[in-house]
Amino acid sequence: MIHYLIQIIAFQLLFLLMYDLLLRKETFFNTNRAYLLISSALSFVLPLIDIPWMRETVPAAYRIELPAIIIGSGSQVAETATTSAFSIYNLLWIAGALIAFGLLVYKYGKILAYRRKGTFIKEQGLPLVVVPKTTMAFSFLDRIYIGSEIPTAKRQDILLHESVHVRHRHSWDLLYFEILRVLLWFNPLVYLYQKRMAVLHEFIADAQVAKVQSKTSYSQTLLSEVFQTDSISFINTFFNHSLIKKRIIMLQKSRSKRVDRLKYLLLIPVVVGMLFYTSCSNETTAQEMAAEPTKSEAMQKIADLKLALENDQLTEDEAKELKKLIAASYGKDDDLHYGSLKKKSLGFNEIDKVPVYPGCESTPQEGQTKCFTQKVTEFVVQHFNTKAAGKDVNGRQRIAVHFTISKSGDITDVQAKAQDPGLMAEAKRVAEMLPKMTPGEHQGKQVSVAYALPILFEIE
Repeated sequence: MIHYLIQIIAFQLLFLLMYDLLLRKETFFNTNRAYLLISSALSFVLPLIDIPWMRETVPAAYRIELPAIIIGSGSQVAETATTSAFSIYNLLWIAGALIAFGLLVYKYGKILAYRRKGTFIKEQGLPLVVVPKTTMAFSFLDRIYIGSEIPTAKRQDILLHESVHVRHRHSWDLLYFEILRVLLWFNPLVYLYQKRMAVLHEFIADAQVAKVQSKTSYSQTLLSEVFQTDSISFINTFFNHSLIKKRIIMLQKSRSKRVDRLKYLLLIPVVVGMLFYTSCSNETTAQEMAAEPTKSEAMQKIADLKLALENDQLTEDEAKELKKLIAASYGKDDDLHYGSLKKKSLGFNEIDKVPVYPGCESTPQEGQTKCFTQKVTEFVVQHFNTKAAGKDVNGRQRIAVHFTISKSGDITDVQAKAQDPGLMAEAKRVAEMLPKMTPGEHQGKQVSVAYALPILFEIE
């Protein structure tokens, strides 16, 4: 989930950078409006798309699962507690979302208060709410709210302007981003999206008014009066002092040339690049990296017993327990599933020649798998600092390490995941220290090979 959220933020950042650098100063206001809406939605959809043929066009980084390395001498291993669904991260997100939702309700309550105090009338076919003793003017959904203290001479321009917001349903755009602010309250880019959209709404309305009025006189209207404003983020307010200068500059700007629309075509390679990233990314979520089963406590126990099985440390009683758990979780063919676990290939046969650890060069091809595994195990056990764990850490700690042996034999893309930050940092440090290897080969070409290395750290 965290990886998904990071991708959303990264994609939104890229879309906003494109907008600010290439499109923001263009007068294609309605197209820019569509760009902001579509790009913000795409940032949620693209991370979920996996296109197999895109992944196949990229040179393969073969993945090999190594057996778990057990570090520590504790005879009694405490069972790892199942991660609560309501972790600290969930609680923080819920608390922030509730606060953001509360602010949304509060702002909507202010609009309802204006509606209760105001008088509903229709003027020039427009639904108006005349709010007494104010000089504010804004629109929300299908109604225009206008203060009774606004001079009659200024009222016509305001109604023309706000009627554009109503006809184009601009309030729905701002409400859409308001909902995103509730769900992703921690993401500052959602706030930037909403601000960009609010500015565009003003440009669109000003451009429509300028078609029936002189740009000069309308600009003077914007400059001549300073009226009361309200800071509700999902209304289209006429007297937004911070936007007056931008609106006047854009009013006087010449219309963009049609050829400038070609800039929008740049969105195509950007989206394709994002699809390649989401389809080919080898990163996993925190749950996957930590190999923490979440279906049930039985699945958690199977995972722990499976690790012991892979390292030939499974007692007879534990083997019986594993068979029972498999039968309960997968069905009646317990012997079949148990055997498939015990005989499971580590994946070295996926490529023609696996990477060779220094010192294993003279080992026959069929023995290099065992040699590689032994050397990596010896290296990790020798260099792992057993004092890296925090003071409150005890029992069995699972550490998931991922690294890649590149085409040149270097150790790259080292990642580690563990509940304890000290163990996670130490595992990453040790993996980065692994020596340079002889790279793997497939079909006569050197290839990158990705490894998954589980480490079990046992503390008495």
